[in-house]
Amino acid sequence: MGTDMSPGFHPALPKLYPYGIHVISFLLSAFIFGCGTLTVEQPNKNMKNTFREIREVKPSKTDFEIFMMPPSRVIGKELSSPLHCTDEKPNPIPAFWINLHKTDFGKIIESLPLIIPDSHLGWTCDYVAETDTFSYICSVLTPAGTPVPENFQYRDVPQTLVAVGAWGDEISDIVERLKAIGYEPAWHDSALVASGLGWNTELYMFAEMENLPPNGNKVGCRWMVPCKKNRELKIEN
Repeated sequence: MGTDMSPGFHPALPKLYPYGIHVISFLLSAFIFGCGTLTVEQPNKNMKNTFREIREVKPSKTDFEIFMMPPSRVIGKELSSPLHCTDEKPNPIPAFWINLHKTDFGKIIESLPLIIPDSHLGWTCDYVAETDTFSYICSVLTPAGTPVPENFQYRDVPQTLVAVGAWGDEISDIVERLKAIGYEPAWHDSALVASGLGWNTELYMFAEMENLPPNGNKVGCRWMVPCKKNRELKIEN
């Protein structure tokens, strides 16, 4: 089948999505095995006056920033993937993206109300230790309560602060940037993980996808990490 140019399909997707999952092992290990018992801090109603809304994130803006993400619904197609890929258990995610875009997947998800326009997500969550697998959802971010198309999967996500890395940043870069300003990933707190914040996601904004990151990293996306104030860390001014 030739390239599907239906609405929602970007011709750069097949070559770029495979690069977006090479740090998946690190990020999943971080929130799966790094959960502690820090003080739970849920976003409060005053946060919207401090942080920009996630809908304001713009392509080709290379700065790290913390945004406010409202209660949302992630809608897409879900795949169970090995956390530790081997020759016997190869990484299935790149082929999954490519095969989806030979269908009407793009047309359907682009018809939904999008919180971040002209973008797709590679949502990672729900690690199962017994099988060493996690859920990966080729998806979009929609307002809470958005009707789910037939045969699609979804996750409901509570309001949260979310750190958006610079284009090409690794998860480790985002974690260090958060630490420097007195914040940390929400998945450091097991209670927040249980509330629905045990995830990270690749953010693919179409306008960025034909360009390599300025630091030479070949990850053609941004990472989004739910985060919170670290009450135990004091920052020197």
